[in-house]
Amino acid sequence: MRPCMTFKGMSHFPRLLLPSNVHSLINRLDQEYLSYLNPLYPPDPSLWTQARCDRFNSDVDQLLLLLQVELGTNFVIIDQQKRHAEDPALGEFLVANPNRKPMP
Repeated sequence: MRPCMTFKGMSHFPRLLLPSNVHSLINRLDQEYLSYLNPLYPPDPSLWTQARCDRFNSDVDQLLLLLQVELGTNFVIIDQQKRHAEDPALGEFLVANPNRKPMP
């Protein structure tokens, strides 16, 4: 999950130095996002609960704010990250698969 950035009025891409807390948040979200798909069979419903989705979505919003503050007005950040919601089929899936647990 990397934000898409455009550069206003710049003829080259500058090297971006971001603070460690921004890198840590990017890395954490990247790792967390890997667990969104069902690990046994990806087309099955995601095991993320709505609470888990809400936390992830909130952290994505926080990252975008941090990036905008760090990068300033010379950059436009285009947010293309899908906001997640609990899969409507999760409850039925868990009843049919009692060995699978939701990810709170």
